[in-house]
This record gives sequence, structure tokens and C-alpha cells, in this order.
Amino acid sequence: MQIKLMWALAIGTATAAAGLADNANWPEQGVVTVCMSRRGNAAVFQAQEITSRIFARVGVRIEWQSEQHPRCLVGGTITVTMSDRTPSNEHAGEFAFSMPYQGTRIVVFYDRLQSSVTRSRIQTVLGHVLAHEIAHILQGISRHSASGIMKPKWTSRDYVDMQADALKFSEDDVFLILRGLGDRTIQVSHQGSTVATSAK
Repeated sequence: MQIKLMWALAIGTATAAAGLADNANWPEQGVVTVCMSRRGNAAVFQAQEITSRIFARVGVRIEWQSEQHPRCLVGGTITVTMSDRTPSNEHAGEFAFSMPYQGTRIVVFYDRLQSSVTRSRIQTVLGHVLAHEIAHILQGISRHSASGIMKPKWTSRDYVDMQADALKFSEDDVFLILRGLGDRTIQVSHQGSTVATSAK
């Protein structure tokens, strides 16, 4: 009963969200834990804040944790690995990749980002790269959009919009993110029920 109710709420919210082009702030619909090395880097912390703000607009709260946090050691959370020695032939020309069908893994080519973006813009671009890849994981499918954060390639205009905090998710992306969030909530509920049953 509770699972069916959560699913109905997720679908209802996603359907309503699809009608918003500007990603106006929505009430919180769910929390997503993202495990990521802390690096002691101010730009990374600032990027996380940007990513959190992007998702907050569509009702998703990102909970950032260190890779060593207990919640990150049990599996099922989204894990971001920061690569400092990326081979030139690995996903050439890309800043990151994710595995949406696997559902948890993101790799950011941080060294490539540092060599491609001016220092003052690293946090902004990284924040949008993280938002793009986390959205892939939440949507659970390999796809891109014709506009917004989920475009396959960003243009110079998109980078200008990033700096102005004006690059958003498309309507379809909001729908798919919230639908995927509902799916993940159901999976966690099932896992919790299995553990509780096994513990008896």
C-alpha cells in the first residue's frame, strides 16, 4: 500500500513538473545520496552547491557524503570518482561519463576539466557536469535532450547561461528525473523489507 502510494505521488508530481519550462522551485520530492571524494578543494565544494541548487529547483535534495561514509559502503548510492590521470583516448572530448543502466557509477575527468576551463569557471562547469551525470543515473536511460543541461554538447551560449545560473533541465528531463526517483524509492523500500524479513 505504502509503495503504491509513493509511486502514485512520484508519477503525479512528475506529470505536473513536465508542465514547467523554467524549473520553478518544487517542494522536496526525495533525497539522493551522492558519495564523492572530498579532495579538500574549494572549487569542488562550490560545484556541489551548484549541483544541489539545480536539483532543488525540481524537488530533489542531493545529500553529499564522503566515500568512506557508512552509507556509501553498503552499495546502492551514487558514487562519483574524480579522475586525475585520464587517458586521452578515454571518452575523448568528454568531461565525464555515467552508467545509467548500472545505476550508481559516475566518473569525472577532473584533470581534463582543469586543462579545458579557466580557473574561475571550474566550479560552475563542474557543478553542471555533475548535474548532467546524476540526472542520467536518476533517469536510468541513456538519452540526451535538444536543450538545457542534458544536451549532448554544450554551446558557448550554454556556458554563458551556466555563469548566469540560467541553464535548466528541459520539461522532459524533469519528468524522467522524478519518475526515476520514484523507481529508486521503490527499490530501496523493497531492499529494506527484505533486510527486515531476513533479520527475524
